[in-house]
Amino acid sequence: MINLDSKFEIKSRGLLDAENSVSLFDFYQPLIFSDGVYLYQYLVHEFKSKECEGVVGDLVAHSGLSFEKFLVAKKSLESVNLISTYTKKGSD
Repeated sequence: MINLDSKFEIKSRGLLDAENSVSLFDFYQPLIFSDGVYLYQYLVHEFKSKECEGVVGDLVAHSGLSFEKFLVAKKSLESVNLISTYTKKGSD
């Protein structure tokens, strides 16, 4: 379960930019559904606008997704390896 008070940081290993977003819709959307596509694009936007750190609760609230939809979208993005989440040792 995600602790809404924990901190997050967005880092890039490579992004699907606007030119490659066709593959996001053509290949990934059937697997991650519309909320997954939305969350991925939201995280890319946050990264590009330098909003790369904060509190998870704020990220969920600002994304416009309900907590449940956020969790499902996050899990679907992780399942196709579009995002990875890690817990820092010694923290919640």
